[in-house]
Amino acid sequence: MRPSPTKSGPDGGAAGLRPGLYVHFPFCRTKCPYCHFASFPLTRASLEAWRRGVEKEASGWADSRIGPDTLYIGGGTPSLFPPEDLSGLMETLRRFFCLEIDEFTLEANPGTADGAAIRSWLRAGVTRVSIGVQSFDDGVLATLERGYSAAEARS
Repeated sequence: MRPSPTKSGPDGGAAGLRPGLYVHFPFCRTKCPYCHFASFPLTRASLEAWRRGVEKEASGWADSRIGPDTLYIGGGTPSLFPPEDLSGLMETLRRFFCLEIDEFTLEANPGTADGAAIRSWLRAGVTRVSIGVQSFDDGVLATLERGYSAAEARS
């Protein structure tokens, strides 16, 4: 957890720092050759093991009285998160945190989201999508072994 910027209280003064919550989704379709983040192939078994790990980690914060005002799910490729599992993650986090989310960001890569996925993100409370575009040049994308084209990134 990290502190977020100070917000103004009712009298215009500083209300104090509120924590933000970052959840690492360590799954990708493939491992990019330049990536040094922890990432693994997404399978039902690996997703279930990860979910249990998140629940165990979150349970350590169960006595926290200050709820995060931001939630950021990064990775990996969080846009690969199955919609029903994203809802389940939110239920887990609500059990352990007093969630008062002003901003909920989900990372996405081009070509990993369609209309149904985006609608499920909105239902889960996502307010911002951070799109990971490394380049709009097909040659650079090929060198980086990215799984999308410049045209897909633009769309």
